[in-house]
Amino acid sequence: MEDSTVRREVKGKVLIVDDAPDTLEIIQKLLYYEGYDVAIASTGEEGVRKAEEEKPEVVLMDINLPGIDGTEALRKIKMINPLQCVIMLTAFATVENAIHSLKEGASDFVKKPFENEHLIHIVNQCLEKYKTLKEKEKLEEEVRRLSITDDLTGLYNHRHFFKTLEAELARLRRQKISLSLLMFDLDNFKRYNDLYGHLEGDKVLKNIGEVVKHSIRYNVDSG
Repeated sequence: MEDSTVRREVKGKVLIVDDAPDTLEIIQKLLYYEGYDVAIASTGEEGVRKAEEEKPEVVLMDINLPGIDGTEALRKIKMINPLQCVIMLTAFATVENAIHSLKEGASDFVKKPFENEHLIHIVNQCLEKYKTLKEKEKLEEEVRRLSITDDLTGLYNHRHFFKTLEAELARLRRQKISLSLLMFDLDNFKRYNDLYGHLEGDKVLKNIGEVVKHSIRYNVDSG
């Protein structure tokens, strides 16, 4: 199916979950020529496992599957990745089915048999939606990181320090455990700043920050 002499531009990855071999083949070819890498699964359990392993941008999944059905697989996939875009497929489309799937977290609902162009359009839309959600998540995480760290050293700032300290003090009182707190000061730092200038002083603080970051255990310590 792939000509190794031609470099193929890939839009993203789609996982197709369907127990009908003909449907799998048709959709796989459609999406491949649309520019997608495609993974396939034929049961709900396999679909959940591959969604976690393959990390596709879009999942196309039949509602009626052997093993756990598509609705249950949808729930499990959304637990693994709440942002995952999932398009549900069914030959028995009803308003109730569509509403139920959307309530469970599906991004869209497509009836079989489908128009090829319509299916491709829905998949492309879901890909763009997923990319937007991931970018939003990335920006939110960056804003959160900036709000709790010092710009120069990369260490946690005063606000985060006192918030964490308050939470840890409450925890040690509740659980009757001990807490260790280490504080240090830089000797003669003001004189160094006056002698060599603030830029050199900033370099010292940044280097100290790197030493601290590489000395703490991230799953245990906070610094």
